[in-house]
Amino acid sequence: MNPTAVVAAIPREVMWGYFAGGVVLAVGVAAICARGDWQKARGLDKLILFGPLFYGAPLAAFGTEHFTITAAVASIIPAWIPWHLFWVYLLGACFIAAPLSLVTKIQARLSAGLLALTFFLFVALMHAPGWAHNPQNRFALTVALRELSFSGGRWRWR
Repeated sequence: MNPTAVVAAIPREVMWGYFAGGVVLAVGVAAICARGDWQKARGLDKLILFGPLFYGAPLAAFGTEHFTITAAVASIIPAWIPWHLFWVYLLGACFIAAPLSLVTKIQARLSAGLLALTFFLFVALMHAPGWAHNPQNRFALTVALRELSFSGGRWRWR
């Protein structure tokens, strides 16, 4: 199988997510090595070093969706919130910048706190009201609880 054909078959919207996640992983591994964290950690503590990378890479991929499928992301913003496209682009940029902050430990506490606040606001403003509107929708509850758990991820960077 031709590797070029495989890469060409991946939709552009998905490719940017892979790229952003890969960049966050690469920058994170480089930062771990440059700081000497890998050499300092012993045993299974080396696995802990990868926590910010595994939290940040999917978040960066999610951030790219704000630029590649903008209309779809804007459509889930409640109608009473103004400037839908502004918020979509702003949050997309933040969801790419914050993981880079977390993996490099540059203002990581601030980034983690702002991410926690963002995910909590998602729950309070969109997901919980959506679930309350239709309590039989188990997927709405699942998404609300998932976003709430993301807001708790901030406590890793105390």
